[in-house]
Amino acid sequence: MAGDQTPGDQPLPSPKIDTTSPFYLGTQDRPGDFITSTRLKGENYDKWADDIQLALEARRKIRFLDGSIKAPRCEAAWDTHQTRFALVNGPRIQQLKSSIAKCKQIKIMSVETYFGKLSTLWEELNHLEHLITCAYCSACTAGQQHEKRREASRLHQFLMGLCSKYYAHLRTNIFSQDPLRTLDRVF
Repeated sequence: MAGDQTPGDQPLPSPKIDTTSPFYLGTQDRPGDFITSTRLKGENYDKWADDIQLALEARRKIRFLDGSIKAPRCEAAWDTHQTRFALVNGPRIQQLKSSIAKCKQIKIMSVETYFGKLSTLWEELNHLEHLITCAYCSACTAGQQHEKRREASRLHQFLMGLCSKYYAHLRTNIFSQDPLRTLDRVF
């Protein structure tokens, strides 16, 4: 009975809850809730995967998918989805590259609006054309070189699409600099 405790008996301490553990379920972790509004439709795998990964990182659950916690069923399910839905979408890549090449600032458009349109196109292209990475050596700089080349290409796309009536002189000055400034700095 509850009153049968002797003075030397102590109640067991409450177990310490580690809220940083990926196994911890907080109030935001309710079965059946959607963790992203993006629904997998087949052709939107890259967007869906990015949204899922972001949501899992925010909930400290990404370790179940990235392999740092061994859970073969989860990894196998993720790999199956990637194999099934992550298809190269050549026509969409071509359409995006064409839209980027045709994207121009018109006289009444602000630089911010023009840059926003380009950024939206670049972001979608990022989902379809991932950066080159090398898994063979730790000292490889292929990914960094690819990122620098992509950045330089975007700087050229941005500057060439600016309204020549207002920005031709500025564009010439920027292109004559060595090394070129970053896209963010030029913007």
